[in-house]
Order: sequence, then C-alpha cells, then structure tokens
Amino acid sequence: MLKMGCGLSKDNAEAGKISRDIDRQIKTETKAFQEQIKLLLLGAGESGKSTIVKQMVIIHKNGFSEEEVYKFRPIVFGNVLQCMLSMVVAMNKLGIQYEDKERENDAGKLLAAAAANTE
Repeated sequence: MLKMGCGLSKDNAEAGKISRDIDRQIKTETKAFQEQIKLLLLGAGESGKSTIVKQMVIIHKNGFSEEEVYKFRPIVFGNVLQCMLSMVVAMNKLGIQYEDKERENDAGKLLAAAAANTE
C-alpha cells in the first residue's frame, strides 16, 4: 500500500522520462557541436576558396552525388580548357617550342577555337 507522497504519479513518471530524453538529446547535440570544426576561408575572387570546399567534400565525405557531378562537369571542363589556353599563350609568349609537332597543331586549334568563342 502506498502512502501519500511516497510514490510518483503517472504524470510525474512521464515527465521524468521526457526530461531524461531531452537531457540525452542535449548531451548528444553538445557532443556533435564540440566535434564540429569551422573554417573561414578568406581570399580574393577566383583564388580557390570554393575549390578547397569541393576537395574537402570529396576527401571527407562520400564525394559528390550524381547530380552534383553532372552540374560541375561543364565547370571542370571550362577550367581545364582555360588552363590549357593560358599555358599555350604563355609558351608562345616565352618562345617555348613543342617537342611534338602534333601538339603545336593542337595548340593552334585551341587558340582558333578560343578566338572564335570570343567573337
């Protein structure tokens, strides 16, 4: 037989369970927050800030989704072509010869395509 004040009512027991659940959730979120690393990337435009973020996603997550790969594909191709064009222009400016005559033809095609694209 229970005497008054010696036992928890049903409402108090339920409130205690809810309180423990909340405490457990707070503890879990606090631990996750403490493990979180925040990084502030500062730099001029086109200095590689977003590239660093993309590399972090590739290295520390499961990479990109198929949709993200499809979305970034033209950007990557554009960057590769832009870098190739910069090297060809620099080689011409510095008078650096190509070891293979075919690469010189390829460079000419790239320069022609770039000129046609800017018109």
